[in-house]
Amino acid sequence: MKKIIILTIIIASVALLVLSAKPYFLSQEEKEIQNDIEDEITTIEKPKHILNVNGEIISKNDYTTILKVWGTHKERGFAYGYILGDKIKMVYDGYVGKAMKQNLATAKKIVASNQFLKIDAKYIEECKGIVDGMDSAGVNVDNFSYIDIIIANSFLDLQALTKSNELSNGCSSLMAWGSATQNTELKGKSIITRNLDWTAASKLINNNLILISIPSEKDEQPWLTIGYIGNIGALSGTNKSGLSVFQHVMYDKFDVKKFSKYEPVWFSIRKALEQKDFDGSGKNDVNDLKSVILKNKDGYASGYILTAMAPSTAGADSLIAMVAELGPDKPYFTFRNSDFDDKIEGDILYAANYPISRNNEHRYCTRYDNTIRSFDNKTQLDPAKSWDIMATSSCLKDVNLQMIQIIPELSILKLSVWKDGKGAFNFQPETYNLKDFFSPITIKK
Repeated sequence: MKKIIILTIIIASVALLVLSAKPYFLSQEEKEIQNDIEDEITTIEKPKHILNVNGEIISKNDYTTILKVWGTHKERGFAYGYILGDKIKMVYDGYVGKAMKQNLATAKKIVASNQFLKIDAKYIEECKGIVDGMDSAGVNVDNFSYIDIIIANSFLDLQALTKSNELSNGCSSLMAWGSATQNTELKGKSIITRNLDWTAASKLINNNLILISIPSEKDEQPWLTIGYIGNIGALSGTNKSGLSVFQHVMYDKFDVKKFSKYEPVWFSIRKALEQKDFDGSGKNDVNDLKSVILKNKDGYASGYILTAMAPSTAGADSLIAMVAELGPDKPYFTFRNSDFDDKIEGDILYAANYPISRNNEHRYCTRYDNTIRSFDNKTQLDPAKSWDIMATSSCLKDVNLQMIQIIPELSILKLSVWKDGKGAFNFQPETYNLKDFFSPITIKK
């Protein structure tokens, strides 16, 4: 095919040269022939490298898209870009670019220089695949590259590095297992309910995304991220093994060190979810996230709280639930489990946006106090009660963009999103079966 196209171009070019050599002596018929040749040359498309589109939209409504992709990192990226490329570009231009404001050019230099951020080669390859897919689908990618995809998935870190964080970001998570769920329908099983409280930007609220990835790499497992179109890192996520991790902003005083190389926090979370067994223990639990974090010797570019929950079958309480408090200053990371003195008794952990264990600060905000008043060491948290507590006591109602609940041992994911100017807490969630999401791919012939 390429030979035919090249030959066509050569013949057309020669013909054009011959005809244009005597411009003043062309008859009307010859002029029409020349015009036809020129038109044909301009319509010859440059050959593109097309990969298989290993992806499909399995559900879509006015607010949320569920996309499933499979294959290698490159193949998954290509499918993502090919299927949702126009919206990836729209969210980037309408939200990420505006969030970075005048610091966008600086952010691009930081990513391109590979100076202050460290990102695994496989994720760079995936980002390049996304842009290739966008281009192949006809999306205009002039002045848009894999660097922009990285920025979209590192912009919290880049905001800290460029000191441009003007967004109102807050989140909270409530985890329960064992004795706290024993006398409910859960029978001791794990449950985590999460509020995503962010500025209600117009380009976000109608572009919620559940991105399900089925890797072909042997050391990786099916996992998903719950966020917005353009995400490949994990702001909120879970995997086939039942490990869930959510990111919160942590407000504290920090000094970002420009000589360090930071891993973007969403990529760290993704590693813990995507790898089958990051710490080599033979199982996937909250220690896999802990192991990812500890490899980042200089901490993270900004203050983050990560809440992690595994199935109750993981073993000890310290393997089932964990809150990690991270920052760019020492102590770079602090971890707490249910045995930490956090004003909560029993098999329950709660986190909002302030450090509790870090430097033993014990900064209990209004939401923290309101939430823990909703239960005591005798309280049993079933799915409805956990949801209700988070909806009434913990969410920031003016910016409650998503509510998420995951019950790993029952393969249940619940999601409610901001709609028509109203926070997610106002609506009954959609319920999804994680077994269906993570089921093997059947290739259609």
